[in-house]
Amino acid sequence: MRDIDIRKLKEVINILLDHVIDMGVDSLPLEQSFYWKIHDDEKYAMSGTPDLVVGDLFDDLDFVEGVLLDKDNVVSYTLTEVAPILTYVGEVAFSKLGSKGG
Repeated sequence: MRDIDIRKLKEVINILLDHVIDMGVDSLPLEQSFYWKIHDDEKYAMSGTPDLVVGDLFDDLDFVEGVLLDKDNVVSYTLTEVAPILTYVGEVAFSKLGSKGG
């Protein structure tokens, strides 16, 4: 078993996002809305085949940006909405920056 050091994870995410910004990408068009995701209760159960559901990046982004409007009512579960956005940013930024070294 391993522990996740939240402070290290935050540092890594900041370094990666700073890298994308330093490479000249301050924003990315959100051209895809829907993506496949797995129900939370099936995500880590390796004994069966999970049912896929549809996630929506537009909704995720609205939900996540809502944190900026109400910083007093933040809940950690919002991180589950950040994850697909970070995946999308990584994929799109890499495709734009691949020829520059990613």
